[in-house]
Formats: sequence, C-alpha cells, structure tokens
Amino acid sequence: MEAVLPEECERARARASQALDCELSQLERAHLRSHLDSCDSCATFLAELREVTHELRAAALPAPSDLASPLHSLRFSHPVQETNGRAK
Repeated sequence: MEAVLPEECERARARASQALDCELSQLERAHLRSHLDSCDSCATFLAELREVTHELRAAALPAPSDLASPLHSLRFSHPVQETNGRAK
C-alpha cells in the first residue's frame, strides 16, 4: 500500500516535471522552491526526476529510417481500392 502524501507534496511533485521543462511562472517556482527547502522527501523526488529526465534526453534516438519501416509496411499492407473515382 502506497503512503498518502500531504496535499502540498502532491502539488509540488506534480509541478516538478513542469519545473524541469521551464514551464512554471516565477511565482510557481518560488512556491516549489520554498516547499523543497523544507521537505527532504520532495527534494529527493525532484533530484531523482532530474536524473531520469537527463538520461532520457541524452539517450540516442532511432534513425528516421528505423522508425519508418514498420509504418511503411502498415501503410501499404492493404492496397487502396477505388470505386467511382474515389479511394475507399
């Protein structure tokens, strides 16, 4: 059973991802920083989220041709049938 977090911690954790993406207003950042200064649990959560986010952003992306192959086979697996000059 998961522990229930205080409402302020829930809000702070919901804003953590927005903070990493620079999507918070100055006021929201100040509220988050104030909470993190007094809550070790949420500060640790943000540090771990920052690490995961950094790893994901640094990961190599597949080449476009690698992505297109499955889509290409799906797209052309069923030929388009025309009736009365209209694709069906």
